[in-house]
Amino acid sequence: MKELIKSESRDLAISICRLLDNKKAENVEVYNVAHLSSLADFFVMATVTSSTQAKALSDILEEEMIKAGVRVLRRDGVGDWVVLDYNTVIVHIFTAEVRAFYHVDKLWNDGKNVYSFEALEKMLKKENESVSNEKVKKKTKNLDDLETNISKCEKTTKQKKETKKKTKDEL
Repeated sequence: MKELIKSESRDLAISICRLLDNKKAENVEVYNVAHLSSLADFFVMATVTSSTQAKALSDILEEEMIKAGVRVLRRDGVGDWVVLDYNTVIVHIFTAEVRAFYHVDKLWNDGKNVYSFEALEKMLKKENESVSNEKVKKKTKNLDDLETNISKCEKTTKQKKETKKKTKDEL
């Protein structure tokens, strides 16, 4: 599994996954298809238990994305399979039967481009820890540099005082 490169598309796909997962969608997966297609950078696929849930979930997703300032370019399908096109991210919400029958997952899976929501969360946690560690290292280095500068200033000040004292004594 390759790392997902940071981008607005990736962040949008992750936001969509979180929303779908929070609203009880199952088997939420992200497919990085940028290297396979010019249609989109990512496909998000999620399974629901009924056509009613598919409609409700797609309505909620569309509403929440509008609140976030992202409008759906096209919405297609009713019932067991709904597709929402967000330009760089295309979302497929379908029942287990439809997902299994059409094998859309297999069409876009090249063996290294599929991320389950759980795997994405682990990847993001690791990424955030790495960023935190870098911030701590940077702050530590800044503190070390500050201590070095303070030490130099104290030494310079001490030397100036000694020089001033010697000059005063000589007078």
